[in-house]
Amino acid sequence: MKKARKKMLKQLLKIIDIAFLGYFYLVRFLSFILPPRVLYAIYTGFSFVLYHVVPGTGKRCRRTIAEALPEIEDPERIKYIARRAYDELYKGMVDLVVFARYGERIARDLEIEGLDIVERELARVGSGVICIAGHFGGWAIGTGVMSYHGYLSTPIVVDPDTTPTPRLVRAVVNYGQKIKAADGAIFTGDDATRKTLELLKQPKKILVITVDVMGSTILDLLGKPAAIASGMGHFVIDSGVPMIPGFVLRKKGGPLKFQAIFREKVSYQITGDRDKDIHAIQQAALDAAEKQIRLTPEQWTQWGAVERWWKRAEKLQKRSKGTR
Repeated sequence: MKKARKKMLKQLLKIIDIAFLGYFYLVRFLSFILPPRVLYAIYTGFSFVLYHVVPGTGKRCRRTIAEALPEIEDPERIKYIARRAYDELYKGMVDLVVFARYGERIARDLEIEGLDIVERELARVGSGVICIAGHFGGWAIGTGVMSYHGYLSTPIVVDPDTTPTPRLVRAVVNYGQKIKAADGAIFTGDDATRKTLELLKQPKKILVITVDVMGSTILDLLGKPAAIASGMGHFVIDSGVPMIPGFVLRKKGGPLKFQAIFREKVSYQITGDRDKDIHAIQQAALDAAEKQIRLTPEQWTQWGAVERWWKRAEKLQKRSKGTR
């Protein structure tokens, strides 16, 4: 019975992968015949249907937001955040395709705050820096818009073969490199650490890491323990480079309006205990992302995943206690 279910799940994921790959190519095709405003409207409608049709989607999202942000007491505000955030989940792919056609215009109109922080830290260390990013607003084109301003960034990307949709992830990454939306990419895996450290040794290189991804390291996020991906702590310890929070957000005024915000480098204490120091670095980076979540919750795409991160942390904690 378990084998049959596993086989069925594998086939279902394959169908989903192909369906989303088709969705990606459809977006690319439509970008040649539809203006950006209409293109975004179509996929806003698509997300609206999914939000209301898929059982429990809206309810789970609103429940998570209410639990994570108890300071927001207005139910209508919570509904607004949930609906907008679900929109953002589907806009990333559209952003990348729109950037391929309107990248110069997007970069020209881009508002940048805190760029002096990036320049100062690059000059101070004489090597590379790590940009702490998250899945907010225009995250998919963050490296691309900054390249127009002379800052080449390399993202760490999850290995496509470890995702439920390998065809889609591979196609999107290849497309991003084709349109020069990033300075290459480093895939997670056995060789990622070496490539990362080599990159960070080079002057004026920026490594972009999204910290809001599920993993096996237990950190505090939005008031509860959450299972978050690790790795950055090792990079920081071994390279000694600073971490600079940087986020690309949507602005009012049209679908091509974005804002890039950089904040002061993240502070943390080094004790000499590698495990503790890595944990402290990871927590400090996640705290920087949480600050942005609380500032712009409606632009964070991960509200639908947070509950799973919390539950996974509970399981990991119980497993840890059981082995003692």
